Amino acid sequence: MLTLRRLLVLGFSLLALLPLAAGSLAIWYLLMPGLQAQAIENSTILATTLVNQVSHFFDMPKDLLLAGAHVLEDKSIPNRQIDDVLGLITRANNVISATYLTDAQRRITHVALEPSSSLDSHDLVGLDLSAQHPFTGSHDKGVLRWSDVFLSALSTEPTIVASIDLDQRTLAGEISLKHLSSFVHWAAVRNDMQVIITDARGQVLAHPDPEVARSFANLSHLALLQRAQASGKASDIFELHGERYIGTAMLIKPQNWMVIVAQPLETALKPGWKTLRVIGWLGLAVLFMTLSIGYFMARWLAMRTEAVAHAAMNAAESHEEVNWPNIAITEYAQLVTSLRSLIQTIRAREQELLEANTTLEDKVVQRTTALTHANEQLATVVSDLTHTRTHLDRTERLAALGRLVAGVAHELNTPIGNCLVVAGTMQASTQAFMAVPPESMRRSTLQEYQEQILEASALLIRNLERAAKLIQSFKQVSTDQQSAQRRTFDLADILDEVRTLLTPLLKEHEITLNIDIPLGIIMDSYPNALSQVISNLIENAVIHAYKDRPEGIIQITCERGKGGYLQLSVTDHGCGIAKELLPQIFEPFFKTRFGQGGTGLGLHISYQVMTGLLGGTITVDSTPGSGSCFMLDLPQKAPAPAQD
Repeated sequence: MLTLRRLLVLGFSLLALLPLAAGSLAIWYLLMPGLQAQAIENSTILATTLVNQVSHFFDMPKDLLLAGAHVLEDKSIPNRQIDDVLGLITRANNVISATYLTDAQRRITHVALEPSSSLDSHDLVGLDLSAQHPFTGSHDKGVLRWSDVFLSALSTEPTIVASIDLDQRTLAGEISLKHLSSFVHWAAVRNDMQVIITDARGQVLAHPDPEVARSFANLSHLALLQRAQASGKASDIFELHGERYIGTAMLIKPQNWMVIVAQPLETALKPGWKTLRVIGWLGLAVLFMTLSIGYFMARWLAMRTEAVAHAAMNAAESHEEVNWPNIAITEYAQLVTSLRSLIQTIRAREQELLEANTTLEDKVVQRTTALTHANEQLATVVSDLTHTRTHLDRTERLAALGRLVAGVAHELNTPIGNCLVVAGTMQASTQAFMAVPPESMRRSTLQEYQEQILEASALLIRNLERAAKLIQSFKQVSTDQQSAQRRTFDLADILDEVRTLLTPLLKEHEITLNIDIPLGIIMDSYPNALSQVISNLIENAVIHAYKDRPEGIIQITCERGKGGYLQLSVTDHGCGIAKELLPQIFEPFFKTRFGQGGTGLGLHISYQVMTGLLGGTITVDSTPGSGSCFMLDLPQKAPAPAQD
């Protein structure tokens, strides 16, 4: 947990660091860009000066060559005078290292060398320069042109040439780059900057380091040079030889050379870094002083706060008056007053709570006694309700058994009554036949008696079969489930057997039975009981759903449910079942077509078998006029039979 002492020290630290950080950011975002702008301005001024100086540097050799060309245009000048003109051009300045005249085949006919040269001019006469860059191609007569840097055939050093075509001859003056490099070195040292001169191709002509100038380095890849070639001047930060520079590139005319004036970016920003270091040291000193002051102030305040807290704890633990610290700070005095008032209020509330707890305990005892008495009464009521429910269940079962017996008696009454009537008629006919004397017996009387007996026998058999069927259905309702045969079977095979058994009935009523059951659904259950349920549902659909229709379709489908259950559906598109009749269709002896056959036990038997032996459920969904769907939800593995 953060203490007051640490919080105050942290606050003083932030108070000292924020101005320091703000000052550093201000220097970074204000001073640094200013230093960069100053560096670019200085390099631009120096570049402009150097452009003028370089132009002036080449003015004298240019003027001398143009004057010499004017003199040499006269072809009648003797050779000695030509040598004097070339020598005068070479010695009149310290820029041209060699001046020579070539014939139409670019061979040297006359040459003059600077005094410091170690070459012999006689050895150079006849030297073929046709392969040299400045002497290839044709040029305009009398026009001074400057070459790019190339390796001189005379001195074998990097050189540039200023040349003028004179009919079939060419006057040329070679300028060694060492003179230009010396000038660049002087400018760089004097101004403490990097100064480079390149030709139009970016080839280095002059560099403070003579080795770089002689290495034919090319800087055409610099974006700064490319922009300066297009606009005449460009300033930016660039990278050269692995170091970042800031400076300006400026075009030199008419040679289309380029002068680059720059200084290392680190050197340009050095005053800013120096200022940042000074501010950093000052900030550390201020931070140390602030932390020291903050620590002692925090310690002083923490000691007073701990004294107030200690007095408050003593007042809370004891009911006696305590000595509160006397601090000459308004906020602390207000805090002590508030704590005193708060402790007095708490003590008053504690007393009220003690009194309330005593009253509450008495109320709890009273309520507990009342609840105990109410629970005893409730237990008596629950016991009475349990006995009542048991009695109602027994009464309901007896009533159901009574309805079942009454239904059976009602159904059996008609066929048995018919049998009694037929038997009485047969008895009267037999007595009348036996009362006829043998001598007066006629054939017609005997034949009439036989016909009556046959007709009565047929009526007896038909009514007795009806009674036997009712008795058999009644027995099925109470079939002993443990006597049913259980085995493993494929559901599709059982449904195919049901289709085969019901084929005559389906053909008679022109009903199509579609069974959409995949193979491989293996069940461990009672196939005969399941067949009986499916058969009852199909017969019920044939007799009731399509009673007034010449043809129809019954669809049986199956889907796998959760927990090893199967969901079978038997669907027809017949007349449907009225909504008010749906709750009664599984009751015994429920009929909708009285006097038209049927026992009213088919759906009841199906319900008993499904919910009992097969361990599933059966529900129905029907819409009048659209058909009915009986849904069977049963386990693939039937439950074990109940033990008596």
